[in-house]
Amino acid sequence: MVMLVRPMTGRLLDRRGPLPVLLPAMFVLALSMVLVATMDGPVGMILAGIACGFGMGVILCGATVIAVTIAPPGRVPVTASTFYIFLDGAVAGGPTLLGLVIPLTGYANLYLGLSVMLLGTAALFTALARAGHFTVDDAEPAGAITGGAPV
Repeated sequence: MVMLVRPMTGRLLDRRGPLPVLLPAMFVLALSMVLVATMDGPVGMILAGIACGFGMGVILCGATVIAVTIAPPGRVPVTASTFYIFLDGAVAGGPTLLGLVIPLTGYANLYLGLSVMLLGTAALFTALARAGHFTVDDAEPAGAITGGAPV
């Protein structure tokens, strides 16, 4: 699912901007976590997996675009590598840390708590996007294709 939504996400981000594209994806991802917490049959888990793949695919693609777009032209390669270093750290460390919480909360409450955290993140993202924090002030291209060199 992640690979299916990436090409569509890039075009939507170009046409509509980050807020109308990423906000619904955050809600779909939160819904997938609620489904995981509440469903016990295979159909519910398959729907949760589809929703999770859609949400994560759009969010990761959009977050990468935002990071590279708002970076100064000469810092695009460093920005992209820093983004992926932190993403790799979250992918490696997140499950380990959350695994320590499971004995205290159980799986269902863990996923419900994560969905609430994601909705809080969506509210913060909305406030920052409306305040203009994800727009580029320069008309100069970021130079992502040329590695930061002037075009």
